[in-house]
Amino acid sequence: MSLTNKEHEQLITLLEKANVIWQYYEKEHIADDLSDKEWEEFVALYQDNFCEGAYFVVDDLLGDYRYELENKEKKNNETIRQ
Repeated sequence: MSLTNKEHEQLITLLEKANVIWQYYEKEHIADDLSDKEWEEFVALYQDNFCEGAYFVVDDLLGDYRYELENKEKKNNETIRQ
């Protein structure tokens, strides 16, 4: 089942309004060679794995971001002391 253009626009608007990190893939984005039935089976089989993988990616990115914030704060503190 695919979203209509209006549903797609509403989804994007809501996700942006919610200020969340998100990504989704429709069959046309990455697997246009699969039939609709094959795509539905793929999604059913791997949806949870994709979510788990996305969690680990965002966790790593957040760790990097926190590290950068910490270093920025240390540099600011050193500049203030000088």
